[in-house]
This record gives sequence, C-alpha cells and structure tokens, in this order.
Amino acid sequence: QGAEKLVMAVDFGETNSSVSHTLVHEGLLSESVISLSPTTVSNYVSGMMTSRGSSMHLEAPTLLRYPVDWVFQPLDELKVEQPGAIRHDNHQIRWGLEVQQDMSRVMSHSDNNQMLLHGFKNLMSQSDNHQMQNARLIETLRRLSQKRSCPSEIPIREMLLLVIIDYLTKLLAHAKDEIVGS
Repeated sequence: QGAEKLVMAVDFGETNSSVSHTLVHEGLLSESVISLSPTTVSNYVSGMMTSRGSSMHLEAPTLLRYPVDWVFQPLDELKVEQPGAIRHDNHQIRWGLEVQQDMSRVMSHSDNNQMLLHGFKNLMSQSDNHQMQNARLIETLRRLSQKRSCPSEIPIREMLLLVIIDYLTKLLAHAKDEIVGS
C-alpha cells in the first residue's frame, strides 16, 4: 500500500464550527474521495454533558473570550514567526464551549477583565443582515486593538483576521489532539 495523507475539512460557521477528516491513499483519484466516509472530530465538551444523539458534541460554538489586557500583534509581526508557532500565553484566550460554560455562570457576564466575541464571521461579508451586531463587534474590536505590540493602530479588518486566526488555531489544535489521540 502507498502512503496516506490526511485530508481535513473545516466548517467555520457563524454560530458553531467543526472539523472532519479522512485518510486518503496517495494516487487516489479526486472523484473517489467523495465516496470516503470522513470522521468528524468530537469531544468539544469540556465538563459539560451533551447527548451523543445530538450533533452538538460534533460542533464547537464560534465564540472567543479575550482578557482585556491581551496584546495583539499585527499580521506583519505574525508573518515573521515560524509556521505553526503558538504564543506562550495563548491559553489565556478562551474558546468554544469554554466560553459557553463561562457565560452560563452569572458572574461571568459582569467580568470586566474579559471581552466576549461572537458573530465575528458575519463581518467577513458586507451583508446588512447583522448591522447592530456588527456595530457592537466593531466597537469591541476597536477596544481590543488599543493593546497592541506596534505603535500604529491595527485596522478593524486586520483585527478581524487576527480574531479568526486565534479561533481557527484553537479549533485546529483541538482537532489535532483528537486525531492523534484516536
């Protein structure tokens, strides 16, 4: 048998996101890939029980929560880092079900040390469907951008990319752990 390669698909959703994967033998025709049965990463649940019959254990909420003193690096600084490098303080960013669990605690809603981000995928399109939510999100991104590693302001579009990078980094790190552990 020939070598295999891992093929992954990311569903980056407005509300929830997921990752599926399958092993593909080298030389397999691309039309044949459709007939393979991908496995969807699960175990997004962190101390929170969901029914195995529910698809929720196959999805992670598209949520992030940053410490208010988080220092953002502009994309130019990130480009010079080694591929796959993860910041040493990345664990301070909460994501997915961690955030959902935090939000279920009454005190977390009044925690002035954290900033909640949701619906950030909506800003990728120019749709008018989410104007109020987008206005709040832009204001949150503006406040978060006050702390930065560079002297000049980080534009909102770049802040959005940085947030998406952080979310996908968390999602894919979890997927990697689950795939390696299976």
